[in-house]
Amino acid sequence: LSFDEFCEWILPYRIGDEPLENWRKFFYQKYSAVLDSLYKGNDMMVAADSLIRFVKRESGYVYSDELSLPHLGALFLQKNCVGYCRESCDLSVYVLRSVGIPVATDFIISAPEAQGGHSWNVIKDGTGIIPFEYDEGKVTQGYDDKRLKGKIYRQCFGKQKKDITGIMDKPEVPAVLKSPYIKDVTGEYFGENSVEVEIDETECGQYAYLGVFSFPGWKAIDMALHQNGKASMKNIEPDVIYVPLASNHNGSLFHTIGFPFWLTDKGLKYFQPEKEVETVELFRKYPLRKWTRFHISEIIGSHLDVSNSLDFRQSELLYMVADTPRVNYNQVICHPQKKYRYVRYQAAADKPARIAELMLFRSEEDTVNLPFKIINGSEPCKGNEKEVKENICDGNYLTYFLSDEKGGYVTLDLGKDEWIKKIVYVPRNDENFISMGHEYELFYQNGPDGWVSLGRKTATEPRLVYNNVPKNALLWLHNLSAGKEEQVFYMQNGQQIFLNKW
Repeated sequence: LSFDEFCEWILPYRIGDEPLENWRKFFYQKYSAVLDSLYKGNDMMVAADSLIRFVKRESGYVYSDELSLPHLGALFLQKNCVGYCRESCDLSVYVLRSVGIPVATDFIISAPEAQGGHSWNVIKDGTGIIPFEYDEGKVTQGYDDKRLKGKIYRQCFGKQKKDITGIMDKPEVPAVLKSPYIKDVTGEYFGENSVEVEIDETECGQYAYLGVFSFPGWKAIDMALHQNGKASMKNIEPDVIYVPLASNHNGSLFHTIGFPFWLTDKGLKYFQPEKEVETVELFRKYPLRKWTRFHISEIIGSHLDVSNSLDFRQSELLYMVADTPRVNYNQVICHPQKKYRYVRYQAAADKPARIAELMLFRSEEDTVNLPFKIINGSEPCKGNEKEVKENICDGNYLTYFLSDEKGGYVTLDLGKDEWIKKIVYVPRNDENFISMGHEYELFYQNGPDGWVSLGRKTATEPRLVYNNVPKNALLWLHNLSAGKEEQVFYMQNGQQIFLNKW
């Protein structure tokens, strides 16, 4: 390392606004001996990997995003490993710097495809930087958490030179963008680039801002000067939806001064609504994450059996889930041979039971489900004691039953023999599908004119249909009844397209 690099990557005695403590000697004495016992080579990545794996096993780190505190002191954090991504990054910094491994924290202000910020660590070796996340418990070359980032900044100890000067006394500039202790490192991840974005200067102040959607509006993640109706945005991640913004003079509220755009391999593409309209079917208001897809797919192979004897020696298969459901509210018409008293829901033999709701109806037309009593079933998963059998009938789509055993089951007693002509099942999900009875409003983004409403609708089925949507528009579906996870999307070949990599 150069001396300047040493001063940034190893030497700093503090990270941010945490209490000052004599932490380095304690951390060095504890972790240098550990590192010596784990690895004696000179490969920076392997050394860091060995130590982070040990610390992750030792710490019992408890993730919680409910804390909103200044940085925790190093000694306190070492003994009380709790917090969100920032605290785990801080712990990695203390540990690795104490044994001479150069490490820093990179972060994003707001995730372009989700909500809120995120941070992770990077170590510096002879090949450049190696990103890693403490939660993964390892340090490997080429790690990528898959999420879109837009703009990436590095937390620094020394003051950094700003491309735009004279902003410290400007109340309209967000505090994070004014910080002299952050450095734009987006180019290190995606290569350097520069784009000229068209803006309406009549609606713009001294600066233009680069924004991404963060419910319930846009959030600035970078800033630029502008002239002749264009703003020059430097080093942005390709294939992310951005919008040019102007500040409403307080550094937290912004309005659009141009159309949404993204940088493709063919150049800039604008989402500028056309006069021609189309009919669209909407099924979600938020990207379908990989873990939600997994949870939903776990219901494949589960089945409902009915019987008039509690031992189910003589039973009839009422329904089996053969494929991944497309929505959370799944209605199935059944044709049983006769009336039955007992119903057993059982997962596939190689999967635990994982279901949020189960409703049974006497006829196809009924809207009031049959009452039942849960009489037996599998135990909830160890460590997940709140995910009990009773959750399948509590009316809450976010609570669910998760069995400890594979092939988990739950048995229901209807009290007497009943016809079961219709069932509704809800797999474990994030409730960002269309919820029946909820009121929604669809908007399209119209550049400097902001969001334009396409009308409100109350869902009567697990989808919404709008027949007045301008083509080539960026859309936002807002749930007026509940929830806070929402993200912009566009239509392509009749499908909702959310930007989503993880």
